[in-house]
Amino acid sequence: MSYKTIPFSEIVESSQTKAFFQNLLTATWLRPERALMDAYMLSVFNYFIEIKEGQRTLDWGCTDGSLSFVLLGGEFNFSYDDYVEVEWQKKSTEISAGINIDFFDVQKELLINPVAKPAARNFSHGVSWKESHISKASRFNIHASLLSQGFEEKIPYPEDYFNSVLASNLFWIEPKSLLRKVISDIVSVTVQGGKILSIFPKKDAPEPLSHQLKGADENWIKKLDRGIGANLLQNAISLEEANELFGACGLKIKSVVEFCPSLISTVYQIGFRPMFPVFMNMYEKVKMASPEKFIELKKHWIDTVSDFMLPLCENDWMVKMKMPYTWYFFELEKAG
Repeated sequence: MSYKTIPFSEIVESSQTKAFFQNLLTATWLRPERALMDAYMLSVFNYFIEIKEGQRTLDWGCTDGSLSFVLLGGEFNFSYDDYVEVEWQKKSTEISAGINIDFFDVQKELLINPVAKPAARNFSHGVSWKESHISKASRFNIHASLLSQGFEEKIPYPEDYFNSVLASNLFWIEPKSLLRKVISDIVSVTVQGGKILSIFPKKDAPEPLSHQLKGADENWIKKLDRGIGANLLQNAISLEEANELFGACGLKIKSVVEFCPSLISTVYQIGFRPMFPVFMNMYEKVKMASPEKFIELKKHWIDTVSDFMLPLCENDWMVKMKMPYTWYFFELEKAG
């Protein structure tokens, strides 16, 4: 294997991770662990992404477009957040009641413009696997063209069409045969020498927190984890496996960056998730009773969360503690 291993701290300033985190908090303030994890991911992508005028760039797996919007320099309207489109089990008597329908499956008419500052750059194309993704992504005006397409379908673009591809959601695809098929499809529409950027969980990372709690009550662990640990394990990859996977699809690894210290991964795995139904209950009641007080509450919440969580955006002290990284970033190139 011949590739360059780049230390995260050489390419990312903590100020950049903090800026991404605080921007993302506007949209995901009730779940700051998501904003934290995504801020680390965007910090790496930000270093490598190239969008040049006149070139075609594909945002594959763009989902609702919010992460790509932030990556390209956009900023959210403070009155906007994800939760206006969340449906949850309001009538359930169970403490563990939570999301009834995936946020990404729900699309409602917004009464406010989600954009405070437009993105500085745009992708030429965006592709995702749900119609609701595409409807949501269109709000941010960062894709000249958007397309909904399932994993099993072939990407309907000519061969050698895109100069570069951002593919941050490949690691969700199962089984491995389908993952290979999707990667091969992406490679076929990428020019020779074109870049594909992606991420995968590390196979040799510390076990997910839920798997470290062996012996504890299984139902309690289930409520805490909500399937996150299983997802991380079944999609994790070693460098040897990555080299074999990408090589079989016509790619070579140019650069590898290990990112997301284990502490960040642990925070992400549970975070405020168990309390989310309660937060949604408060969210809806306060917002309905007084929109003005709701905005005051949101600002107070974000200020407090930022005060306690911004130090987690500083990678260097975790490196000094020798915390292992839990994710790989791959800069890939279509082989000749």
